Amino acid sequence: MDIQFVFVILIALLTGSAVVVSVYVIFVLKDFRGTIGKANDILDDAQKVTSSIKNPIVSVMSIADGLVRGIKTARGISSIVGAWDKDDSTKERRK
Repeated sequence: MDIQFVFVILIALLTGSAVVVSVYVIFVLKDFRGTIGKANDILDDAQKVTSSIKNPIVSVMSIADGLVRGIKTARGISSIVGAWDKDDSTKERRK
């Protein structure tokens, strides 16, 4: 009879401990969910900041790229025109 009483008390203590641990785990998971939500907000803000910095830089880089291409095109055209001028001057000298 004493062993049955000890088993009943032991089972009651284990059940109580399991309930307490379960409640604690639930509270920890709620806190974790809140922390994840805050981290998500921080990442959203960081994305907004980086995109607000990125967009003007991309615009400036595209303008600079357009200028570089324009200069290269102008140099190419001037070298072609310069080559034609040289051909014309050598033809005049031969005559």
